[in-house]
Amino acid sequence: MSLALYSVVQTSSRQEHATVTAESLHTSQDREMRKAIMADIADELARPKQKVREILRLVATEEDLREYLSQLSTALERLEGAKA
Repeated sequence: MSLALYSVVQTSSRQEHATVTAESLHTSQDREMRKAIMADIADELARPKQKVREILRLVATEEDLREYLSQLSTALERLEGAKA
């Protein structure tokens, strides 16, 4: 989860970074790692287990970060589908 959140530590416009982060993860991580990241995000969004903002001591609201993760997941799924 921290890999998915790392790019938004210092920015206030997290949603704008979802596509950029997805593209970065798509090129820098192997398929198995990307699948694990997507599964982790999906699981956390469906059944919250932790406060996302505490993972990297983020200052954004929990709602904002969960929306970012949702958009990131969608972008990753789109990239995975395009590659298949």
